[in-house]
Amino acid sequence: MIEIEYVYDKAYALRTGWAITKRQGRILIPAYCIVLFLATVGVILLTVDNIRAGARFDFIALGIVVWLWSVPFWVRWRMLSRFKKTPLAGKAAKWAIDETSLRQWIGASEGTLNWSDIYQCVEIRRGFLIYTQPSMAALLPAEAFASEADKEKLRGFARAAGKFKK
Repeated sequence: MIEIEYVYDKAYALRTGWAITKRQGRILIPAYCIVLFLATVGVILLTVDNIRAGARFDFIALGIVVWLWSVPFWVRWRMLSRFKKTPLAGKAAKWAIDETSLRQWIGASEGTLNWSDIYQCVEIRRGFLIYTQPSMAALLPAEAFASEADKEKLRGFARAAGKFKK
């Protein structure tokens, strides 16, 4: 049995949000970069055209650039505002994991999942993402594990259930 404990705080919420976004946003992130690049090229072309026409500055182009560069900050703000509304914010989270189930306690709430109920278990640099649905996951932080042997046990449990993905 593996026992894990960590605090469900702002840092944890941000790490989880970004980890899931990176895993699920394989198309979204490159698309955002392409849109940013095309918008930048468009702004440059508009600015050059306006300078040729005698205008000194293009406020519409500036607005587009500011909006595109502010999106990552807006996403972070949304993640933190959702975290603040969570009644579990700031409470200790505990997990007990064995070959048959995963049990979780956060504050006064308790839940149990069988390995058959898990969608998949993905190992990432920051720990393990336990997916209960294709886009819903819990992050087990790497620093919460007592040793490398506990991480290997979790890998073994997930492999035995056919849910492990690296």
